[in-house]
Amino acid sequence: PEGIDYCGMLEFCEDTSDFPNVVFGYRHPCNDDEEECECKAGPGPTIRLEPGNKYLLTLRNAAENVASVTNLHTHGLHIVGAGNGDDVTRHVNGGGNCLDYVWDITDDHPGGTYWYHAHHHGFTEPQVNGGAYGMLIVEDNKIINPDTPDWATNEILLMVARINGEIYGNGNQDEIIRMDANQWYRLRVGIVDVLAEPDWLTFGSGCEIHQVAADGIWRSKVPGPAKAKFFLTGSSRADFAIRCASSFHVLFGGAKAATVYVGAVHPDPFEMEEWVPKRPRSLQGIAEAVVPPENTFDVELTREGINNILWDPTTPLTTVAYDEVHEWTLTRSKTHPFHLHLYHVLVVQPGGCGEQHEEGEFYDSVSGNEYEECKVRFKASDVGQRCVLHCHVLNHEDNGAMGWVDVVGANMPLNDVISPQYSCPATPRWTPAPTGLAPPPTRRPTRSPGDITTGTSTGTSTGTSTNGKLVQEDENCSPLGEKAVVCGARPEDGRGETCCGGLICGGDRDKVCVESTEDAFSTSSSTTSAASIVSAGFSIT
Repeated sequence: PEGIDYCGMLEFCEDTSDFPNVVFGYRHPCNDDEEECECKAGPGPTIRLEPGNKYLLTLRNAAENVASVTNLHTHGLHIVGAGNGDDVTRHVNGGGNCLDYVWDITDDHPGGTYWYHAHHHGFTEPQVNGGAYGMLIVEDNKIINPDTPDWATNEILLMVARINGEIYGNGNQDEIIRMDANQWYRLRVGIVDVLAEPDWLTFGSGCEIHQVAADGIWRSKVPGPAKAKFFLTGSSRADFAIRCASSFHVLFGGAKAATVYVGAVHPDPFEMEEWVPKRPRSLQGIAEAVVPPENTFDVELTREGINNILWDPTTPLTTVAYDEVHEWTLTRSKTHPFHLHLYHVLVVQPGGCGEQHEEGEFYDSVSGNEYEECKVRFKASDVGQRCVLHCHVLNHEDNGAMGWVDVVGANMPLNDVISPQYSCPATPRWTPAPTGLAPPPTRRPTRSPGDITTGTSTGTSTGTSTNGKLVQEDENCSPLGEKAVVCGARPEDGRGETCCGGLICGGDRDKVCVESTEDAFSTSSSTTSAASIVSAGFSIT
């Protein structure tokens, strides 16, 4: 579509075979004849985005029951909350219906660790508890911070989930992570707990660990102080600089989330030095701003609602002036952790809020002391319209502890695009992405059948390739009329022996149909090499 840089599809699924224990999830790229195609509880595919790109993500609801309603929330992203953006009042029914989301990632969007999850009111808790969540990463913003440390690229991902009282690491109860001894790594950690209970993330002895980012935002000074344990809420993300001399367990709430095996000692190519990251405009000038009385607001969170008002998608709690700084006072945020969509908040409460939230740092979820005030500020910049806030105890949110404010003002960009759900055919299956300890971003996914002919940032080749076969005709399409997206497949799989729709068989790239010869190979002398496409593209792995 015009104005879209990259497209992708995410498939929501449901497994009721062990009813009443229902599994929800997002399918990983897989082949039709492989076990990986089964619907499994999260985490779903890791989604990686680049600042400065505009993405179209199609959410397909593959649940068989048309009454299985869902949607998608990008937790922590600084994008619009209306139209076809991150508007959680939209939904898509099961039975093979689709809903399109447009994520416009600004040039100065903070690079960081975020997550996505189901967020349809009344269904959020059972779907997230059933496994409908995943990690979302915005790559480090080298426009804002060209001096980002090299060790930040040496990453490990760990999603810790507390599901029905059990702790899982990356969806496993026996998750294994491997590290080289005495080498700096960036450990990206996401916490998923539908009860949102703040708890301690603990590392074993023999490690030097510093927190470097919270909820997707670099600390004001990197690294933070060395510690062995860190207090996190049930929707927090935290990035750590970590190096270890011996193996250990990662614990959350005293239960094992992962075992880290520390191997041989190699020369560490990375150095740890003090670094002061630069902030985007949306996070500047907040602490020192003079906030007028009309820009202050009290938020009391209870099971019964926000300020004793139940969720009403038609009526905002208040209006918020666009491109101005606002100060809110939170109460009861320990029992009812506060989350704000669209904007990160700066803690300005003297001494901070609770065990976790430091004065002078940014967060998107806040859990303070129960009956003490927690003052936070944010700038309503870049985007506006519907901005949701809620308790992140998800059954409280489902029962009404959610509200929204209407961000209004002159010169505010508007997203009033009406993008309803629509019926869509069965999705293609993909070849699984390479796996490993800390995999680099993979190529952006092959488009869904309806997207194959749309314009993208990469041109479609019309020639032939020595190791890739270009087929302009559609004789290899499946009997269902879908485009063949995987080459070398057996005919009985319903996929072509070669590619169709003007695509090229992917050379050495795992037999995936791609758009051009440059996409077809892992390396290329072309200036549009696979590596450059990876770094600038849309990855769902």
